[in-house]
Amino acid sequence: MRNSAPVTKITILPRGRALGYTMVMPQDDKYSTTRHELLDQMAYAMGGRAAEEIVFDTVTTGAANDIEQATRVARAMVTQYGMSDKFGLMGLETQENQYLTGRTVMNCGDATAAEIDTEVMKMLKEAYAEAKRLLSENRDVMDKIAAFLIEKETITGKEFMKIFREVKGIPEPEEGQKDDHSRMGGESAETVESAENGNRQPEMAAGSEQPAAEQVQNPVQDGNSVMPQDPEQKTAETQNGQQGSDNGQGPAEL
Repeated sequence: MRNSAPVTKITILPRGRALGYTMVMPQDDKYSTTRHELLDQMAYAMGGRAAEEIVFDTVTTGAANDIEQATRVARAMVTQYGMSDKFGLMGLETQENQYLTGRTVMNCGDATAAEIDTEVMKMLKEAYAEAKRLLSENRDVMDKIAAFLIEKETITGKEFMKIFREVKGIPEPEEGQKDDHSRMGGESAETVESAENGNRQPEMAAGSEQPAAEQVQNPVQDGNSVMPQDPEQKTAETQNGQQGSDNGQGPAEL
C-alpha cells in the first residue's frame, strides 16, 4: 500500500487482549491525514481477517479489535471529515469531551443515520476486498513471513522488507544510499566535514606564533569557576603582590 506508513515490527506474542500485532510508524511528523491514507489504514486493519479466510477458509474472533478500529475510521470519514461521496462536506456528527471520553453525538435524523450506516458498511467492504486482493497476489510472501514468525515469533521492519524483496526478486538497495549521496557527488556530509576540518589550519594572532584561540581563551581559576583573565586585573594583582612582599607579607589574597 503506497499511502501506508512502513512496517517496523510484527510479532505473534500475545500482549493483553491482542494475540499479536503489526506496528507501523510514520517516518516524519504528521499533523493531518489524507483520504488515501485512511483508506489504506482500513485495508491494513482488515488484513488479519482476510488472511484467515484465504489460508484457513474460515474466520475467528481474533479480528474483533481490527474491525472496531476500521469501523471507527470509516464512520469518522463519513460524519466528521467530509470524505464521503454521498454526503460530501456535511458535518453529521459532533465529538464531545474530546480529551475525556471522546463520545460523539449525531446531528441528523434517523433516516440519515441509517444511510450513514450503509455508507460505512460500503467503505468497510471495499477495504476488506482490497486487503484480500493484496494478500492473494502476494500469497508467497505471506507464507514465508508466517514461517519466519513461527520460528522467531518477532520480525523487524528490515527483515520484513528483506523477505519481501527476496521473494519478489527485487535487489536490495545500497545501505544509506539516500543519506550518503546527499553531497559532493556521493560523499556523505560527515566525510566532507571531516575533510574540511582536517585541511583547516588554526588561525594565528597578528605578530604571534601562538594560535589566536589559545591567546584569547587563557582562563584563570576563581574559586570553582573559570573566568577569562582581565589585563587590568592582572596588573593590580601584580602590584598588590609586590606591596605584600615589601611589607614582609605574602601576596594579597583575592
